[in-house]
Amino acid sequence: MHRRLRSALLALVVLPLSTGPALAIGTLDQEVLPGGGAAASFGAMSQTFTVGMTGDLDTISLYGNAWSSGPVWNVSITAVSAGAPTGPNLATGSAPAPGSPDWTDIALTPALPVTAGLQLAIVVQEVTPFWYVGNAPYGGGSGNVVADFAFRTFVTPRPIPTTEFAHLVITSRVSTTTDGAGTESVSIAASSTVYRTITIANGGTNPLAGLTVTDSGLGGVLPASCPALPSSLPVGGSYTCKFSEIAKAGTTTYTTTAAAGGETATGHVVVIGTSAAMIPTIGSKHGLPSAPGVYTGSTKVSALNRYVTWQADFGAARAGERVGVQVATKSADGSWGPFAGLTSRLADASGIVRFSWRQSEAAWSSVRFILDSGPRTPAAQARWR
Repeated sequence: MHRRLRSALLALVVLPLSTGPALAIGTLDQEVLPGGGAAASFGAMSQTFTVGMTGDLDTISLYGNAWSSGPVWNVSITAVSAGAPTGPNLATGSAPAPGSPDWTDIALTPALPVTAGLQLAIVVQEVTPFWYVGNAPYGGGSGNVVADFAFRTFVTPRPIPTTEFAHLVITSRVSTTTDGAGTESVSIAASSTVYRTITIANGGTNPLAGLTVTDSGLGGVLPASCPALPSSLPVGGSYTCKFSEIAKAGTTTYTTTAAAGGETATGHVVVIGTSAAMIPTIGSKHGLPSAPGVYTGSTKVSALNRYVTWQADFGAARAGERVGVQVATKSADGSWGPFAGLTSRLADASGIVRFSWRQSEAAWSSVRFILDSGPRTPAAQARWR
């Protein structure tokens, strides 16, 4: 979980401004235009903001630059408490910073369901490019420096129902590190520690009373270390618990169910307990396998009709084995469909398999690899736009 951010060490630099447009899938929601100074920080920087429309927060845009081609924007979206970022990452994204001041669009993974009036925080991780301060105060939040930062948020709207409703949203994540952002599945050596995060939010228009939570792990109830459940979950409010478990051998699917005010929601995570030598890894890069580049776990944002290649490493002990390729896609409402087997590959002499894919229309794809004998990789995403 994030600690409250400390005061940033600042250096104000006057640089020429660029007016490059922000290209995003969603509709522009919140905006602070850049002023004439850039904040250079040796610590994390943040900006809180208030959501203006109900829908899916899928993109943010930051104004700034890097002195060289190396630095990238590494950002996360968190909840806000007492005016400061708090709790686990609700969504993350990264993108290269330009060499001269300009807007950089950063796709968020996953797109975050939001409601009008909800306050969130943009957190830029340490060792960052220059982030410009805004040209005027922002009334919906504040930066953790001497002024608000220049930023934009983009939301894909969802239809507002004609009658009031209450709706629970539950997010489950699993990670191999205490402060990891987490995914929906992870492979880890059996008998080692895995960290689970459960977040429950009220994404509706009514407060929810009588919240109950059950989990298929740990005897069906949340551990005593979790915070007490609120007597009423306010509109836009959320509850988060992060705890650790010992990974069991084999594949275990944990199901978390929340209920309140006649509403229910479920979340699922998968833990694959393997021997240390069997933990597969996954990464992706732009282009076909012969193209230059390094396979990384970050979401790849690609132009239409351009390839993205995924690579999995199952280890030399799996050489020659057949590996299934499973793909899931995101629907128009922002929800992911189920994984389905698309094709298969034979692992090479090093236990490596690769799969290349391209889209001619705007789309999200999530890919994972699975052996017939059971072990599978986490999923890695790509987006075409």
